[in-house]
Amino acid sequence: MGIISSIFGKKEKEVIELFRKHMEKVKTMSNLFLKATDNVMKENFNFIQDAEIEVSSLEYEADCIMRDIAIKLYSGAFLTSTRGILYKLADLLDDVADKIENTVKSFIYLKKCNFPRKLREHFITMAKQTSECIENLALALDALFENKPTLKEYMDRVYELEHSIDTIKKHIFDFLLMGARIDNFSIRVIGDVIDFVSSISDAVEDCCDQIEVIKITKLT
Repeated sequence: MGIISSIFGKKEKEVIELFRKHMEKVKTMSNLFLKATDNVMKENFNFIQDAEIEVSSLEYEADCIMRDIAIKLYSGAFLTSTRGILYKLADLLDDVADKIENTVKSFIYLKKCNFPRKLREHFITMAKQTSECIENLALALDALFENKPTLKEYMDRVYELEHSIDTIKKHIFDFLLMGARIDNFSIRVIGDVIDFVSSISDAVEDCCDQIEVIKITKLT
């Protein structure tokens, strides 16, 4: 029986719908992040400036939804023992939004960098895998609420992608620190941006860990 079973009342169902709205904001931010990555490769930094504004607006909207979840949880939705675990999941989802915002904002600093072609290919792969991570998180969240048997499949894919992103990050850092013939400014900025990108999948993994806690405690 799923967490949105008919045995729950109006407040519980409203909380679940807020979780879904928050996840939709994160998915929209993920799509913007992917477009921003493509425009960095095209050196279209006018797009990045516009993307900064849009991603900040989306993050603010996600924050508002997060606060609504907290208010409804602590005004009586779900049992007391359940509220803290669900609130933590909401907080971790909001952290994904924060990480996406910070990453897109960091892209503008690549404008004056010497970005080697070899690293650009890795950068694009990281971005695509990060976006796929978020897609699978959304599927996992839906599977949690509906008690679908595919939950483990989506979570396993997130863990697999997160590991792949970490591996790519290591290749990039190995190149930057030991093989790159570029200026120190570019090395520093590219390294910082790659850290921002990898932080998104780390945050997604944290969400999946919390979903696992919810499943283990049989809240669904």
